[in-house]
Amino acid sequence: MALSMDVNRKEREGNLLVLPVAGSEKIYGGAIVTINADGYAVAGKTALGLTAIGCADERAINISEVAGAIDVKVKLGIFAFNNSSGDDEISRKNIGDFCYIVDDDTVALTDGSTTVDTAKKRSLAGKIFDVDDDGVWVAI
Repeated sequence: MALSMDVNRKEREGNLLVLPVAGSEKIYGGAIVTINADGYAVAGKTALGLTAIGCADERAINISEVAGAIDVKVKLGIFAFNNSSGDDEISRKNIGDFCYIVDDDTVALTDGSTTVDTAKKRSLAGKIFDVDDDGVWVAI
């Protein structure tokens, strides 16, 4: 319904989330954090169907098989990750392009769609913001 008067809207800063962690999942501080198909946080990995959310602000190890037994703090922003190699290496000419998750600390230029092996296909990490000696800066 459209407003007919002023509203004191609730607000968040938008740079930190607290998410429930999937069962038996290990997320290290600084890891790429994704959301799986069930809506739980998992560490970044080569897989389809993951949604990159941000970077783990702390370690979260869910020793329980119960999803949601613990939470992880996740920062949103622009972070430096390791660069892939070979045909998937990202260079400065790729700034502005999208990159893809290899693991919880590495990004690649392609999504692996040229491989017939579904297990080698990758989910989107984010947009390449910069490439320098610190790594590939990714806006997640």
